[in-house]
Amino acid sequence: MDEVIAIIRKYLPIMVVHFAFIAILNIYIIDPKFISGELSIWDNWKTRFDSALAWADLTLELWYVLTFLLIAYLLIIQGLIAIILKLPVIRLRYRRFSNKTLIRKACKVLKTEPELSAIHQRLSDLVYDYRQEFLETNQTPPYKSLEDEQVVWLQSYGTLVLFLLVVGLWLFQGARYSISSISLLYLFFFLLAMTFIARFRWKKALQKTDIVVSYMALWEYEKQSPPSSNDLLQSEKVRFVLDQMDMMRARRRNPGWLLMTALKKIRYRKMWRITKMAIPRWMKIVHGPDWNLLTSLRTKYAQEEYTPPIALRADEFEGQFTSLLECTGAGLFLLVPKGSGLAPAVEKGGSSYCFAERRHGGHTIPISLTSRWDQPHLSGSYTNSFLLEIGPYPIEKIAEREFGPFSDALAITKPDLDEGTWPMVLETRYWPQQSPEASNDQPDMQYGIELPLNFGSTYLLRSEDVFRNKSVVAFQCYSVEGTSKVLVAWKFIWSFHDDEKEVSIPWWRFSAWKELFTGIREEIRTEKQRKTGS
Repeated sequence: MDEVIAIIRKYLPIMVVHFAFIAILNIYIIDPKFISGELSIWDNWKTRFDSALAWADLTLELWYVLTFLLIAYLLIIQGLIAIILKLPVIRLRYRRFSNKTLIRKACKVLKTEPELSAIHQRLSDLVYDYRQEFLETNQTPPYKSLEDEQVVWLQSYGTLVLFLLVVGLWLFQGARYSISSISLLYLFFFLLAMTFIARFRWKKALQKTDIVVSYMALWEYEKQSPPSSNDLLQSEKVRFVLDQMDMMRARRRNPGWLLMTALKKIRYRKMWRITKMAIPRWMKIVHGPDWNLLTSLRTKYAQEEYTPPIALRADEFEGQFTSLLECTGAGLFLLVPKGSGLAPAVEKGGSSYCFAERRHGGHTIPISLTSRWDQPHLSGSYTNSFLLEIGPYPIEKIAEREFGPFSDALAITKPDLDEGTWPMVLETRYWPQQSPEASNDQPDMQYGIELPLNFGSTYLLRSEDVFRNKSVVAFQCYSVEGTSKVLVAWKFIWSFHDDEKEVSIPWWRFSAWKELFTGIREEIRTEKQRKTGS
């Protein structure tokens, strides 16, 4: 009995659409004068079927003949529908796990990195395992009714698309056997509207099923997994992932992104240049803070998970900076000259350190120890940061926001640094200059992308990463007696992020396309001028 009910559920949508389609053809579309004997379409088919049975020496009492023909017809239609639904234009492009509430729940339950792709993959695996449990145990899942609804709309959509193609072909061939071309055109638009409705309902049913099954899988996982400890970064993790969703949504609806996706499918030797210009550097999308930076701001030195090499461990110096290391966003590390061979296992041999990632190497907010003119120097990333030396002032007081005579020095490292001052500072390159904020009442201060290393001095590093996070890190350098190592105690002073989300203009606005093509023309004009040298 269950098998019969399953077959009925599978083919019922197709039969319902079939009978409705044939009824409309019989009443409004088919012209009776083109049917032999001017019979209705039902009587005509019945007569032909009786003739076929009589020719085959069969009778209607052999009902299994009807059953066989019906099943064969349904299987053929089912195969055609399966092929049609795989066509690029007709198939449904559905983005899984696009529900913000579901992603927020997944962030709290799953122990994964706050990356949208990682959460999607982990949630997909969890849903797959949850479904497999019911399949292996032959149990009826609690979401069975939702899957049945999804199948109904899928079969209805496929059948309507098939009939739409048939009517379109019929209309193209001159609409023979129809009352008029207008009636056939009405049927075409009616089927087109019903197809869009069925597609919409199928997508909604698929989305509903996906969300419900995902919640069930998360609840089962939460029951089996041990309770997680209170995560101080939980709210930041959720906000960070939701910002990623906003960024992806803004990219998908931007005309430059759509144009670039379309141009990737066209291949000729200069298309890559146009593809590159389709996403110009001025395209504004939703941006979010860097997760490593947020973690570093709220992490204490004792909570660090990264273990440096033995030669770069600063454990023996922790007692000298007890008060500093009790603060969040503070730390202690060692640097060695590049090529010293003391730490070959880490990036750049232990000559650089990233404040955002809290590890040797890295590129988000780095500081590097270099040698120039036989004198050690400190440098940032050379592109979006600079250093300010304020002299031998205790790092502990800087951590407490007590800047003393150097309070005016922070004007040059303020987050809202004037746009005209920023290029001027970056142009200093390797030649340090005296800070314009210095006066007779203050010690001399130097700033630049690279500064000489003076042991005992405190430096302020002003940096801006790719996510437009503007940060100021204070650090003080010490010499380790008898070695070439440099001990650095550091503390985040400020870290600002532009909370105003700049969403790109959507593709359905004319101004978005106008702005895009204006930018492309400017890029092409600039490239031509560069080649001609004018």
